[in-house]
Amino acid sequence: MQAVKPKKKPLFVLLTIVVVLLGTLIRIYDLSDAPLDFHPTRQLHSALMSRGMYYQLTGETSAQAQRAIEQWKLEGLIEPPIMEWLTAFGYRLVGEVDLRIPRLIAMTFWLLSAILLVIGAKEEQGWKAALIGVAFFLFYPYGVIASRSFQPETLLVFFLAFFLLALLQWDKRRNWRWAVAAGLLGGVAIFVKTVAAFFVAGMWLGWLLSDKNWKTVFKDAKIWVAFLLTILPYGIYLVYGVWIDKGLAGQFSLRFFPSMWTDVAFYLRWLSNLRRVVSVEWLVAALVGIFLMEKKSTRNILLGAGVGYILLGFALPHHISTHDYYHLPLLLLVAFAVTALFQKLIRWLGEKKTGVQVATGIAFCMLFGIYAMDARSTLNKQDYRQEVAYWERVGTMFSPQDKVVALSQDYSYRLAYWGWVSSRNWPNMDDIALRQQAGLDVDIADYFEDYTSGYDYFLVTDFEEFTRQPELEEWLRANYPLLSTEEGVLVFDLTPANP
Repeated sequence: MQAVKPKKKPLFVLLTIVVVLLGTLIRIYDLSDAPLDFHPTRQLHSALMSRGMYYQLTGETSAQAQRAIEQWKLEGLIEPPIMEWLTAFGYRLVGEVDLRIPRLIAMTFWLLSAILLVIGAKEEQGWKAALIGVAFFLFYPYGVIASRSFQPETLLVFFLAFFLLALLQWDKRRNWRWAVAAGLLGGVAIFVKTVAAFFVAGMWLGWLLSDKNWKTVFKDAKIWVAFLLTILPYGIYLVYGVWIDKGLAGQFSLRFFPSMWTDVAFYLRWLSNLRRVVSVEWLVAALVGIFLMEKKSTRNILLGAGVGYILLGFALPHHISTHDYYHLPLLLLVAFAVTALFQKLIRWLGEKKTGVQVATGIAFCMLFGIYAMDARSTLNKQDYRQEVAYWERVGTMFSPQDKVVALSQDYSYRLAYWGWVSSRNWPNMDDIALRQQAGLDVDIADYFEDYTSGYDYFLVTDFEEFTRQPELEEWLRANYPLLSTEEGVLVFDLTPANP
């Protein structure tokens, strides 16, 4: 007898389309503003790379094109430049550098993650709970802002969502297709950004511990193939980056600080950063949702991801307590976990009168509408377009041959991108403190000589940081002529000391 296929729910499909479209609309607001609203240092790093890649693709030989390619080559190798190459090809397609393109690419991956999330959550908790989870994922204010950022995080979240879906399907079907898919997707997530390894490994471990015969599970050839596929992509990239290109060799320094584990301030900063990404209320709701999961394997997968997140924090204590976007994958996990809690609520509401059900639906719509308005307000709060004109003006103060040391905003990336001046960045106080914490001596005379030897000018545009370094200001004013005091700019002449 032929099995009867379940009927498709047109209402679910329609509502999913509406929610995703609304999530798209809030993200394209203020699309053309300069990318300074969210971790501009990280975004401009990628912007410099993609601009150089674009000019290389065009084959243009102008002085500007050569400068763009040189700036790209100066950028350190951090993660595989996937987003940067996608952006460069986007520039090539439209025929110009347009910073709206990387924003569109980033938000596209976030929206695709939402679709994967709703597919996986629907199978586990039903379509109504899945829609609530995906609405949180799309409209929570931090996620709206972060998902527009030109950095690899949205691509990372996309592959984590795809890996989670594949792992849940493998748990259900136990076939080769999903074993290979889970291995590859987990491996690509780690390839995109290595911090994904903590989440992927945690989910793998949680799933393995769900098996009643987990001690003998390693006799299954599919497990070994999946594990090999998980470690292979980044393993190849690591070999290339450390021993062939050698660009990754310096990326592992100033990252591991176990001394911070005994510092109460570290945990307070960690918690503060976490709360910027997702509120305590939603974290508690997610934890409750995990323990309400009816399937042990799903519950353990999410718990494993949580353990992975905690281990990430201890492995990279400086980054987890200073870079809030390192917490971004939690939005995906929270969105999935809360669906179990909302499923219970929906079952309870099913026994209530229609008026109660409608009122609850309206309340959820109001909540996510408020989130969307909060995100729009944040995007509307400041216009960064005037920054472009300012940095273009600063750039005209130097010739392409000038060698400049700069104490400038965002590690001098604004100066490099819009001013076309590739300067040597003078460290801020946080960087100096980090070096001291790592056991390095920082003496102003030796430090200054090391940083400025052979350079022509010392540029200051970040006056807030300049006041935090009174020794630097005193040293400059006592030893070097002040050439320019234009509004918002100080330029000291280093050439007498560097003939």
